Amino acid sequence: MAVRARVKITTPISEIEGWILFEFRKQVDARLRRASPVIARQVGRLLEKKIRSTPHIASLLHGQLRQDFGLSESDAAQYTEEIISAVKSHTSTTLKFKTDKKGNRAVSIVVKVAPDGFISAIAPIGAYQSYGGQVSWLSWLLTKGTEVAVDGFRVFNGDDLTGSRAGDALMIKGGVFRVDPEFAGTENDNFILEAVRGSLVEISEIIRTYI
Repeated sequence: MAVRARVKITTPISEIEGWILFEFRKQVDARLRRASPVIARQVGRLLEKKIRSTPHIASLLHGQLRQDFGLSESDAAQYTEEIISAVKSHTSTTLKFKTDKKGNRAVSIVVKVAPDGFISAIAPIGAYQSYGGQVSWLSWLLTKGTEVAVDGFRVFNGDDLTGSRAGDALMIKGGVFRVDPEFAGTENDNFILEAVRGSLVEISEIIRTYI
């Protein structure tokens, strides 16, 4: 004999939906929170690779920028590591749950790299006190573009470099100094931001693996 039973659901559908979404949100939230530090580390390593491969870092370590800014090889190497460390430390991940006007719900993980104020925060890394005053070379490199950085002085690469800080060039009176146009950046367009923009697709792929 067949037995039939009827089940009557008295709980409103909206309330059941709320339970399901609450549980879903808990599961997704827990999963992404566990993944968040891993994502940040992977993004940091990616950005490190991108920044190290820029012509700006190559010139800073071994070329014209190192000479123009009066850096020794050891200084340039140390500054490079500090810049990369600062970029990585300013990389963070956060979770966001949103509901649009139609009631559609979405969860996203947001990776923040180089937020507002980032450039002004790291610019002091690349500065030192010289005989003629403060040399804020990283600020020049990231924000000055081709504007005059030092008025009344120019870089000299002649034979007599007596008094040169790094032994490769000397800042002498006469003329002006600007960052070479090949490397010059502005607050909204510099080699660090270019490295970030050039990493967006790969950053998306990193995130995708955890969602």
